[in-house]
Amino acid sequence: MIFVATGCTSLTQKSNDSLISYKQRDFENADVGFSKLLDKNPGLKNRVWLLLDRGMSRFANGHYKMAALDFQNAIESSDLSLQKPLFEQMTSTVIDERLSVYTPSYVERIYSYFFCALSLLKQNDISNAIAVLKSAHELEIVEEEKSKNTHFFTGFIPHVNTAGNELLSNLLRLQDDLSNVNQLDQKVKDSGFASCFEKQKVVLYVFRKPMPAKVTLEIPAIKTSLYVLEMIIKHKAPMSILPLLPSVKVPSYPPIHHSTPSSLKLGNKHIKSQRLASIDRQCESYLNLMQPTLVAKEVAKYLLQRTTVNVIHNNNKSALADLGFFIMNMTSKPDLRSWQTLPTAIDTTQLPLPVGDYTLSIKDDDIHFSIKDGQTTFLIYFEET
Repeated sequence: MIFVATGCTSLTQKSNDSLISYKQRDFENADVGFSKLLDKNPGLKNRVWLLLDRGMSRFANGHYKMAALDFQNAIESSDLSLQKPLFEQMTSTVIDERLSVYTPSYVERIYSYFFCALSLLKQNDISNAIAVLKSAHELEIVEEEKSKNTHFFTGFIPHVNTAGNELLSNLLRLQDDLSNVNQLDQKVKDSGFASCFEKQKVVLYVFRKPMPAKVTLEIPAIKTSLYVLEMIIKHKAPMSILPLLPSVKVPSYPPIHHSTPSSLKLGNKHIKSQRLASIDRQCESYLNLMQPTLVAKEVAKYLLQRTTVNVIHNNNKSALADLGFFIMNMTSKPDLRSWQTLPTAIDTTQLPLPVGDYTLSIKDDDIHFSIKDGQTTFLIYFEET
């Protein structure tokens, strides 16, 4: 049996149509587009992928209750897919990976918690926002420990959860719960971010342009062999597979222009924001870190396919075997699905201010807000691309 992925290409194109609306800040049409895709694709394969994009569209459009539900459902579905048996997880090495359930990366999982918490916070549901951020902090701890105690590449990257830890510290202070803030503050400080510990302040989050689509990167045969040789030496496996190795294709990001922190004005005063999270760099680092694992996975797929062909050869059906192997290799492409409405960066401005009414100006937009006694005002702004 030969598996050929065709439906995913059509779905990706339709998703791109919704992304165009999103990038133009037409969040309503983006929401409608992603909703139609979810209705037409009710299965688990693309559920998390589409939920994350629709959740972000709803969040940007101010539909915080529906956004929180999308992020919560994406988190739950991700957890379920990661808990499935090892045999099911390995199935995608035999068939085209685009036919398997989309599982978000560690970076995407962390930010699904962050945006879920922000969606709850914008509904003044501080308790549940804190609970979600604590779950993200626990995930960070688990993945960090896993990276220390395993021989495999886990995809853990330090400081990915800086935005979540910083927000959690802020919210705990608002609740006068100082039990864990020192640990959180140290993690944030280690990332290079300077926090503002005042309760009475404005916090503006500026979400920069969305992530670019992934592209296909071809790893030359010689580099493929070096990756696998390293694993063979480490695990003392037989060397006989090396001459068979082809070049393989893995997902990558195109060159990304990394932005500088946003500039804004409070009245007539110019203010420069801080870079809270460079998500584009984190996503690039994740793929670079996972590249040996992705290459090994493609090699495993190649060897399993080649073994199948040899079995057919032995049954005197060599022409059919060669045709099948040719089709499998021609149609084999890496999984390029990703959370494309995720911003490339998050900038923040945190200013302690007296009680009163204010206006922040960023680019051609004015944001009007009020500061109340002892309270933090949270604002969001999406950059137009």
